[in-house]
Amino acid sequence: MREQGQKIPEKIKESVARCIERIQLEGESILMLPGQFAAMLNVHMHLSHGFSKDAALEDFISVEWKIREMHEACSTSEEPVLKEIVLTENSDILREVWRLVELVCIECRKQLDRVVFWTEDPSGLRLMTEYLLAEIQRAAGKEYFFTPPAVAELMVKLLRPGLDNAAWEWKKFWDPACGSGALLGQVMRFLKENRKADQVSLRGTDISGRMVEIAGVSLWIQAAAAEWESGWNAEVTENSPTVQNRQELPLLEVADALKVEDSFDYIVANPPVVSQAAGEVRGHIVPTKVLHLQFLQHIMRSLKQKGRAAVLVNEGLLFGERTAERAIRTELVERHGLRAVISLPQGTFAPYTNAKASILLFGGWGEASSEVFFYEALALGYTLNKSRLPQEENDIPDILEKDAARKALYANWCRAKERGTVYNAYGVPVPEEWRESRVCFADRGQLRERDYALLPGIWQPKREESEQETERPEELFKELLFLEQQIQEYLERINDSIYGG
Repeated sequence: MREQGQKIPEKIKESVARCIERIQLEGESILMLPGQFAAMLNVHMHLSHGFSKDAALEDFISVEWKIREMHEACSTSEEPVLKEIVLTENSDILREVWRLVELVCIECRKQLDRVVFWTEDPSGLRLMTEYLLAEIQRAAGKEYFFTPPAVAELMVKLLRPGLDNAAWEWKKFWDPACGSGALLGQVMRFLKENRKADQVSLRGTDISGRMVEIAGVSLWIQAAAAEWESGWNAEVTENSPTVQNRQELPLLEVADALKVEDSFDYIVANPPVVSQAAGEVRGHIVPTKVLHLQFLQHIMRSLKQKGRAAVLVNEGLLFGERTAERAIRTELVERHGLRAVISLPQGTFAPYTNAKASILLFGGWGEASSEVFFYEALALGYTLNKSRLPQEENDIPDILEKDAARKALYANWCRAKERGTVYNAYGVPVPEEWRESRVCFADRGQLRERDYALLPGIWQPKREESEQETERPEELFKELLFLEQQIQEYLERINDSIYGG
């Protein structure tokens, strides 16, 4: 698992800032930048035969026609995605983006000379593309949301697509809200690293044509970077397409994912969360206007019987009292084999939102949960604010290690309860002694008794006074809501027993 926020050269940071500023000054959408960057990167790679030499063009005014001419030539070469990109007619924007491309390529050549660099993860080109997208998100504000790379990588590694194939078998993979392509990009890398790229077909859907374009160019850059790192560029000629492994690129489509009628082996998603309910009432489990609940239900419906999904959800789903939330939690536990709930720290998605979220891991219809694995993460390797600077504290390696060993951990949990059981603040019987402070479990019977509440804090053992942390107001508020619900249920039972219901 790589750490976030590896060093980006200051010259490139400054160039990205100038590109964004220039586009805004010209009254254009900054969402055009990824497409323009990718198109001119493609031109540069053709001119330099895959970064093997310097393709700098000194006199911009005299060579602007050369860039446009080469782009037209590249567009006729069967390159996916890029043949749809039209270079901006604004020479000032074109100039700034070309300078950015030159700086990126110079840095990539330096890194190529440092052989040790290529044992690290990710590559310079991929890293700089992630930085470019992050800066675009900051400039665009809350209108557009890109999944942080650390979270995307964690979700895919928890899902482990393709690794359950004992023999060759074609698998279908879907991201119904692909956005900038962060999740699909991590899937591509995971499959390639595990030599399973020829066993899974990838598909991404988004209702925004602009986001599909961004996803397409981002994934193309990743494929180009992978080929370059592999040394394939050595055989590139001026007339050769840059990306040889086009078959690995996902099929991207502009569509309403909730109208896609298909079934998939794997689904990974960060569904849209909006403050206002959607206009249309949809949902095969329970009708609702809440968009992210509609998405979650459609994902559950679209999984094959033995399929698997990793989905980001708003934490309100884990304990909410609305009919839809309770019905979905019941379905997840009783008929979709809910396997794990990974609670992410507040600030994971800053500056887009400070709302807490969790990753749900579950399967296709027809399988009940045995025990549910809970992990409460506190750090993800980057600061949980708008700067997203790297930090040493990172629970992600531990999450992956504990998830892989969850069966053994659950056996230890049960043995610990046999040695001594106490009741936590919610009246849940838990081990008296338990060393894994971030990990806890709940079986299906326990979940039924407590209305399928999925907050990790409800199932955690007591902590020693010296280990206790000051709880945040929002955590206390959630606990009060849950306790209020429990009190109300007890009162209703008393009323039924006294007055006969």
